[in-house]
Amino acid sequence: MSSSSIDSRLMSFGELLTGNNSYTVPSFQRDYSWTEAEVDQLWDDLSETLDENRSEHFIGAVVVNNSKKPELMLIDGQQRVTTMSILMCVLRDLAKEKGDEQLAQTISQKYLGSLNLRTRKTESKLVLNERNNQFYQENIVESHKITVLRDLSKKKNIDKSSKLILDAYLLLYQRVEERMQKGGDPVVVLIELEECIRDKLVSILISVADEANSYLIFETLNDRGLELSIADLLKNYLFSRAGDKIKEVQGKWGEINLLADRFELTKFIRYYWLSKYGQVTEKALYRKIATEVRNPDEVFHFVNDLRNSVEIYGAFDNSQDTLWNSYNLDLKKDIERLLGRYN
Repeated sequence: MSSSSIDSRLMSFGELLTGNNSYTVPSFQRDYSWTEAEVDQLWDDLSETLDENRSEHFIGAVVVNNSKKPELMLIDGQQRVTTMSILMCVLRDLAKEKGDEQLAQTISQKYLGSLNLRTRKTESKLVLNERNNQFYQENIVESHKITVLRDLSKKKNIDKSSKLILDAYLLLYQRVEERMQKGGDPVVVLIELEECIRDKLVSILISVADEANSYLIFETLNDRGLELSIADLLKNYLFSRAGDKIKEVQGKWGEINLLADRFELTKFIRYYWLSKYGQVTEKALYRKIATEVRNPDEVFHFVNDLRNSVEIYGAFDNSQDTLWNSYNLDLKKDIERLLGRYN
């Protein structure tokens, strides 16, 4: 790995979100997945930094591919960046509610994006992946009254990850509102939060021009698997080994992610490996595959075969899947029995 292609520097999250750069979550990256526990932890970090008057608080690394500057591809840290952007939307909206349009506009322009005068919509500095982006732009980046968002959260036709984005907004709105209710000028509370994010929440931004190296850094930072699934680590290993087949591999992995929405991806990959190559524990799965799948041709073959198998795996959870239409009724009954739904 050439050190000349890697740049790392400590910066506040305010620096990271402001400036001319924009951030894009590639389509093959996992969906937004933070639950209340992770969002609350971020909020606790922020509020404790303020309450204890700390000079700074480190909240983790962000890895980007900067080969298309000023557009930066988010390789690692997308959950934190997305959640912090959601929080900025909350601060903007509460500033509006309190009648401080100047503060609301300043937050929006500095952290969220520029206003397109023709469409009167914000051109966001953060673009999420294919599944999440439209919901994020239309319901979070574009300002709505809190009653509208609370009503939206009660609807049942929102996919899981978009619901998590909405839940994060509503939780952070509640936390900021609670802080404002403790006393003092509500607008001052909003300004204090903005200043803390701007100056005191610190991250390491690691910029890599070479795409393969960016995935290797991602793997190194997450090698113990404390925050990421085996599937996440495996994905980045495969991308780092894909060579000139990287675009095809990324596309196949994106399709796998979409089709695997209803089940755990790591479990599917392990069952796939068991069916093809023999016994392996989940703990040993990553190292086993990394040992066997090493060059671009092997990576493409492996990911392509996973893509072809994922629909079959998903169909075993649904006896009415169109995949079974060419089989006789007995097979559908057998699947129902496996699922415990047929006597």
